[in-house]
Amino acid sequence: MSEEQDSQFIPPTDTMSPPQTIIPLNNDSDITKSICQLINYTQDGVHEPTCVICSSIYRAEIEKIWVEKGQKHLEIKSFLKEKKLKVSDDIIDNHMTLHIGKGVNEIQKIEYANKIQRLNSIDLTTLDRVKFALSALTERLVAINSIVPSTECSKVEVEKIKTSETTKLMASFERLLKLQASIMGEMKNDGELISIPKGAFIKYFTNLIAEAPTPEIKILFSNILNDLPKLGNYSL
Repeated sequence: MSEEQDSQFIPPTDTMSPPQTIIPLNNDSDITKSICQLINYTQDGVHEPTCVICSSIYRAEIEKIWVEKGQKHLEIKSFLKEKKLKVSDDIIDNHMTLHIGKGVNEIQKIEYANKIQRLNSIDLTTLDRVKFALSALTERLVAINSIVPSTECSKVEVEKIKTSETTKLMASFERLLKLQASIMGEMKNDGELISIPKGAFIKYFTNLIAEAPTPEIKILFSNILNDLPKLGNYSL
């Protein structure tokens, strides 16, 4: 079956646009919008916009035939033939396997998107985020090392798991500690990272020097610009 023949099954709508989810996400952030592009859930259940059966006005009838006639491709093809439409076995299999009764997966995506939305609404500083990650790793370290042997996992296997997972977590823990230490001296009082664009900063002082009304002020600005690299952690 060619793609051209299968395309006869697609109604004249923009089937590539993700459907509107039944649970609205009110946050307009780019993060939330990006995640919502992965959600294919409507009042009718899973709706994959690229699936010709999902997009068909005959979807409900096709699915009913599939269930009541014992999952037979020929029954669906016979029904579609009456409508002067065609569809391949692969498209039928894909829809019946992945799009019927899979609403729970999409609802989980909606819940995940809402969690991300709530987290993204909190204005954490860079240092706060590092502390948050360190706390999460600490919780995982405690949880992993609380595992005890059982009938399904011997003492030797438990120790292997603890050693392996603890090593991985400690590597991440160490990187976060280094990051925390590296930014501690480069913070504003509110805990956010200082960011000074070098080119714009130098250009600003250069313009001040050029426009200085007296030779004394020119010398003053020149000395400030020349002495900045001596400030160590705050050098440009």
